[in-house]
Amino acid sequence: MIQDLLTASRIKAGEKIASDRKSGDIVETLRATLDFLTRIHKREFLFHTEGQITGLWDTDRVRRIVENLCGNAIKYGSASIPIRIALKGNTFGIQISVHNFGNPIPQSELKNLFNLFERSESANRGPESGWGIGLTIVRALSEEMGGHVLVESSAAAGTTFSVHLPT
Repeated sequence: MIQDLLTASRIKAGEKIASDRKSGDIVETLRATLDFLTRIHKREFLFHTEGQITGLWDTDRVRRIVENLCGNAIKYGSASIPIRIALKGNTFGIQISVHNFGNPIPQSELKNLFNLFERSESANRGPESGWGIGLTIVRALSEEMGGHVLVESSAAAGTTFSVHLPT
């Protein structure tokens, strides 16, 4: 939490966040992150990889992104349905998706979801507390690595956050 608050302060001040890209096993980074989250939260994560997964990564940033997205999926998703994480790659980059079922995020709230210290109305009404920092950090870390993050949410399909990163 302290690391997230410090990162949020730096983002708000317009500072760039130092990146440490190097060759690393992104699949192993995700597996280790999900193993850690499973032990801490006692939740089931289904992990799937597909395609070419090679490149230079800042594995610490990727870990923080996945921890934040999975943390939200745990808080706001169905406790009885596993959270799905997919890693897809091609020659241009990778996509990390975190999907959960639960109450959808209303379309009207999607545009402000990544703003610092803002939470959706549905999140504010719910029992889960939060600071409105995590998704701001996800977006900033993704963009600092040359990528972007998207979200889709509906009652039928669930909620999916997709982080796209170039190789």
